[in-house]
Amino acid sequence: MIVLIFRFLVSGNSKLSISFSYRIAPKTVHFIVISHCEAISNKLSPTELPQPTDERWKKKSEEFYLLWQFPNRIGAIDGKHIEIQTPYKIGSILFNYKKMFSVLLFTLVDASLP
Repeated sequence: MIVLIFRFLVSGNSKLSISFSYRIAPKTVHFIVISHCEAISNKLSPTELPQPTDERWKKKSEEFYLLWQFPNRIGAIDGKHIEIQTPYKIGSILFNYKKMFSVLLFTLVDASLP
C-alpha cells in the first residue's frame, strides 16, 4: 500500500492510472491516498509546519530587517532553471527562453542563516 501512495505522490500519475496498475478500484485508490496523506499531514504538521500567528510573522519580519535590512519582509523566494536531458517526444513544453530544456526549482526561505 505504501508503494501505491509514494507512486502517486512522486510520479504525478492520476489515481485512475494507478488503479489500473495495481488492479484496484479507483475509489479505493482515492480513499487510500487521501486517508494516508491526511494521517501524514496530521502527524507532521505540528512540528514541521506549525500554524502561523501574528506574533510569529512580526518576529520573522524583525529578523529579516535586522539581518538583511529589508523592512516588512518575512521571506525571500528565488528560482533557477535546472537543465535536463531532452525528454523523448516532449515537444516544447519544457523548452525555455534560454534555449534549453529545463525544470524550474524554486525555494522560499526565512531570514535565518543555515
